[in-house]
Amino acid sequence: MDALPLETWQGIFELACTDGGPTGNALSLTSKEFRAASRRARFHSLHLSADVASFQQFVALFERECDREDSDQPRVRHLSLFLCGGYRSLLLGLRPVPKRSTRHTAVPTTHEASNGSSQSPLLSTPEAVQKFIRLVAPDLWSLVIHVGPYGLGRDLQPHFLEYKFPLVREVAFLGVSNPARFLPRGAVASLVFPAATHLHIALGLNKSPLCLRSWSILAPRVTHLRVSNVGCKEQVEEIAERIDVQDIGTLNPAQPLPQSLPSLRSRTYPTVCRLLMEATHLPVLGRCSNPRVPYRAMQQRMRQIEEICLAPDVGVRAVLLPEPDSIPFREVHKQRLKEWAKRNSGGDGWWAGL
Repeated sequence: MDALPLETWQGIFELACTDGGPTGNALSLTSKEFRAASRRARFHSLHLSADVASFQQFVALFERECDREDSDQPRVRHLSLFLCGGYRSLLLGLRPVPKRSTRHTAVPTTHEASNGSSQSPLLSTPEAVQKFIRLVAPDLWSLVIHVGPYGLGRDLQPHFLEYKFPLVREVAFLGVSNPARFLPRGAVASLVFPAATHLHIALGLNKSPLCLRSWSILAPRVTHLRVSNVGCKEQVEEIAERIDVQDIGTLNPAQPLPQSLPSLRSRTYPTVCRLLMEATHLPVLGRCSNPRVPYRAMQQRMRQIEEICLAPDVGVRAVLLPEPDSIPFREVHKQRLKEWAKRNSGGDGWWAGL
């Protein structure tokens, strides 16, 4: 530790702590010197699950860390938060987490948790989520919200989009597309992500709309848009409408595309210049109908969007990714976490292909 200046060690720790917490947790358990030196950096990247018993304990610990009167307050730069609504163990194939387990926390050690004065009562899960995001919102660079394929439970709908995230450049809502789920009842969407340039929306199983009009208010400067798990024609038509390639429905795939298009009307997202699309996996054949017929028609329309965007007057580059394999949700979740970690380390992550 004495061979290098503290500032150099802190830079090394920030480069190492991009995996969501395991490295930061290991650093805190190495020695007292490493725990003190890495105190600020080991929160650099966090992946947390809100529906485990240790989450509220972690939020209480993090709040105490933020209340300390010194310059080394923790800063969370990359946050991945899993909100599963009660289906976590079923979907991810995990065993129930012991009540005092700290497996999903990035720092909590018994030594640190025992320091300080009396413990305050633990908050409910929605309250803990909202408080934690309020604490980290000013420092975040990227925010990822994971929701299980069956959506949020009624008891897990924190209203954290009432806060502003001034430094966030990348936003991903995976499994939920409607931002109103995270706003107080009756609240009107307003500017939340003023600096965000990358938006990734992964749709759930309920074939809900993308709500791109609302997202254009929350994050008006998005230049890179990815839409994953597209599952119906209505969602494709919303993409076409919001980037103003509505001539998609009148095109004949057998005819050559025009070299230029008429002047575009005002778009919902005039800043978007890169579009990445991915359909859901190929559906299973049904007994009374063939769901693959509308699926192939939906894919054809997505290919038409990709081809229309080749025209020089459109100003948007669109890429249709290959259809994914049908794999269990827990494998999808693991794959997304790997892509998120690669993105934190400077790689393309889920933006590969643009």
